[in-house]
Amino acid sequence: MKKYQELRDHILGSHLMRHDLEAFLIQSAYLESLLKMFADYHFFIETQEKSFDNKLLGAVKKDLEKYSLANLVDLLKRADLISKNQKDLLDQYRQKRNRVLHDLLGQIATDSFEEELREVYQIGVKITESKEFKDIEEILDTIEEYRANDTNTAEAQKHLPEEKRKP
Repeated sequence: MKKYQELRDHILGSHLMRHDLEAFLIQSAYLESLLKMFADYHFFIETQEKSFDNKLLGAVKKDLEKYSLANLVDLLKRADLISKNQKDLLDQYRQKRNRVLHDLLGQIATDSFEEELREVYQIGVKITESKEFKDIEEILDTIEEYRANDTNTAEAQKHLPEEKRKP
């Protein structure tokens, strides 16, 4: 979580300074990016015994990078990588986020716009402050730390606490 704390602090700082659009946009990108990294990590773990010259695996990995948040959340839930509660919260966040984004130009000048941004932000806080999301951050932080020291992902996984390792 160390790696992500600076970004989380920036998001909180933007919110506290009432830069709601900035907090919303950065939080949205952060959530989606972290979930994509988490899915990518698990895809690698599941396929590490396979050849990376395999065209099907390469195509699936490339498609994973293009997943919408809705598809990504569904994938993570179907793979039992997130709970139903986390999926429901992420879906609620995504729906409100999409409503704000799709109405951005029409809403930006209205009084209710800032309130909508704050509502979406608060749902995002529930997600990022959950134990489940903090566990995801910890897993990715550990993996990145070992990768930075030229350790491969499979080897880095051995340094995760037992309950967070992928079998």
